[in-house]
Amino acid sequence: MKVTFVTTHMNKVSGVAVVIQNLANSLIDRGFEVRIVAQTINKKIWNLNKKIIINEVGGPLPISPFYWMNLNKGIGNRYLNCLSSFYSDFIVPQLFPTHYFCGKLNKKFYGKIIYYCHEPYRFFHDDEYLDKAPSFQKYIMKILKILYNKFDIEGAHSANEILCNSEFIKKKIRKIYNLDSHVVYPFPKDYDKKFASDKEEDFEFRKKLVRNKPYVFTIGLSSHSKGVSEMMKIFYHVLLKKTKLKLIIGGNISNKNFKIIKKEKKRRRIPDNSIILYGYVNDRELALLYQESILTFYTAIDESFGLIPVESMKNGTPVIAFEGGPSETIVNNKTGYIIEKNDITDFVNKTISFLNNIQLQRIFSDNAKIHSEKNFSYSSFLNRFIHFLTFNSL
Repeated sequence: MKVTFVTTHMNKVSGVAVVIQNLANSLIDRGFEVRIVAQTINKKIWNLNKKIIINEVGGPLPISPFYWMNLNKGIGNRYLNCLSSFYSDFIVPQLFPTHYFCGKLNKKFYGKIIYYCHEPYRFFHDDEYLDKAPSFQKYIMKILKILYNKFDIEGAHSANEILCNSEFIKKKIRKIYNLDSHVVYPFPKDYDKKFASDKEEDFEFRKKLVRNKPYVFTIGLSSHSKGVSEMMKIFYHVLLKKTKLKLIIGGNISNKNFKIIKKEKKRRRIPDNSIILYGYVNDRELALLYQESILTFYTAIDESFGLIPVESMKNGTPVIAFEGGPSETIVNNKTGYIIEKNDITDFVNKTISFLNNIQLQRIFSDNAKIHSEKNFSYSSFLNRFIHFLTFNSL
């Protein structure tokens, strides 16, 4: 069976790109013929099986105005020319506008289109998200919304089936597209099993962290929807009560979010050594950072699913998060806390209470491991995805 994943680009680490990498590698292991079509793929940051066929169509990326100025005849034709040069049993677009491009493809080049919708394009369908975007981007996207919103709707309706990553997003798909979809939770691979916490090679890594200091961890601050302002406010108020607490921020940080962190540190007089900007985190370091932390902060607003809470709990670290997709993975008051949207006070109080209760930390940690072992199996995600393809090939 031939499966082609289609996305915009894989130049940086993102939840969608991680899902594509994991599925592509696993399908190759199961005997599928797999192809990834994207504008560009940074092969240095991805561990892709050599048997995966990679097609890079090039062109300006979505961040460039030139991308949008000639969407159909420019970028669209690049994708269509590529996709019409081979046959796929299944084409699996992941993001707007790739599902729209796939929908324009002549049907002789594919069996079915399965749109894996991680979330409807938020710039077009989430006014709060759009209003919080950087000023220049906000005004540009308001114009693009008028021009291209119909393409997003058309692309969703052109798919033979729609998969989504949570019940939260399933409701949005019904509301926005008036279409049904099938929930397939994109659980991550088991990094905690792959990287044991007592290996000798981990010793130097652990020496970098100050011993006997309480850590909270966060990662994935790559866009303006990740609640960085809220996170800094929360950390400041927690720090007033827990003065030895340190916040580790892992992964790439967008320029806007970095400026917010810098501004809030200065304005609130947060000591420099209270926040550790760790930078890029590989798989081994990610597992260890979760394991070294008492709690993971997840302040993303209206998050569609969130791989981070799942990864954290698989490593035995409870998570405190705002409601949304994480409400489907975190068991409130057992493996962490679900906080009502923008309720900073409750977020702060729950965090302080948890940090003061060592026994509760152990209970929640054990609960998180048991819960994730039982419910967050990567093999179950893979098998469900393959079953869906097999069922739809009949």
